[in-house]
Amino acid sequence: NYGGIKMYPYVLGDVIIHYFGEKGIAVNQKDNNYYYLNKNELILLEKFDGTNSINDIVQEIAEEIQLLDIQRVHSTISNFIKFQKERNLIGLHEIPYYIGTHFTGKKGYEIPMEILLEITNRCNLKCIHCYKEAGYDKQDDINIENLLKKLEFFKGHIHSLQISGGEPMSHRKFYEILDYCTENFETSITTTATMINKHNAHKFNNVKNVQVSVYAATPLDHDKITLVPGSFHRTIRGLQELVSKNNNVTISSIITMENYKKIEELIQLGIEIGVQAIKFGEFSRYGRGVSLGKEWELEKEIDEYVTNQIKDLGEKYEEEIIVENYYDDLLETKFDSNHKGFSCGAGNLSWTISEFGNIKPCVFLPEDKFKTGNIFTDNMDVLFQKNHIRNLHTTMVEWERDLN
Repeated sequence: NYGGIKMYPYVLGDVIIHYFGEKGIAVNQKDNNYYYLNKNELILLEKFDGTNSINDIVQEIAEEIQLLDIQRVHSTISNFIKFQKERNLIGLHEIPYYIGTHFTGKKGYEIPMEILLEITNRCNLKCIHCYKEAGYDKQDDINIENLLKKLEFFKGHIHSLQISGGEPMSHRKFYEILDYCTENFETSITTTATMINKHNAHKFNNVKNVQVSVYAATPLDHDKITLVPGSFHRTIRGLQELVSKNNNVTISSIITMENYKKIEELIQLGIEIGVQAIKFGEFSRYGRGVSLGKEWELEKEIDEYVTNQIKDLGEKYEEEIIVENYYDDLLETKFDSNHKGFSCGAGNLSWTISEFGNIKPCVFLPEDKFKTGNIFTDNMDVLFQKNHIRNLHTTMVEWERDLN
């Protein structure tokens, strides 16, 4: 009871609880925060559906653990409720009222929250830093019949799916894949937007977010990276068409030693076009990027400067555009000693699936070294129960040694 009033806890509507093994993750979609949940916290949240009072839950837990000290159980659960309320994960009603919790994953299984699906390695650009080395000369499309059969296994279990490439729109059956994904998953897409026009921009209306790569605010600087003259103008045209059809659009860009002083120009371009958000990332030395010079990598003191600059510019333009923080998608908490992965959650919370069906922890990692399974050839039940990053550290050390 709070102040003598009988209260009924419930999980807030913006929160997703994702099962991972016997533990889990709580995601507050409103503020995009992720929280690790141990087994006991998960059990409690399962009981918070708005119909059980705090006293009911205390009594039930005390019986389950066979503890006679009811006051101790009440104190522990009350502290837990206070803590989760501060995290904006739960609320309290004064009357019983059922509110269903959005659960994903599956108890006992290690199903990721998110999938990044690379449906092709074909691309109409030749970006000099491309980790995938996509281009005109590549012709590998994911098999749509096999893909749709396998995606059935993920329905109801994953939080979101992102379609990527290469240029995903160059897949011969792109719209069939897009329609299936938007009907069954919360779907986003990464694209160059060079193939988007007034005839097809409306086809993205059911996509949660269209992320478009823009490398500079001027044609000369952008096309110098894509190696395709006119690509800047085609990308801008695609962005304008997407915005005109009321799509949710984010510009993404890479910050290097050559362009870190031009971040504000890109933000202003995004505002001029009318996109909802802009995000920035660091250059990753993979694929074609391996041979690029030091001017592509931020020096440590510059990295700190950029982090602060993006934060300041986000506040400056907050009424006009969302400027995502540099390290927004890091998850600080690890699951346990067997799941030591990347801070972004790659391998645990997210899988990348290539056009060949190979599973790897992250888009940047080469599948010949980091493949952990294949959705087309392996049993899905086995894949969902497998620890995909148990040997990640050893493989990373070996790979970095080979690179050097």
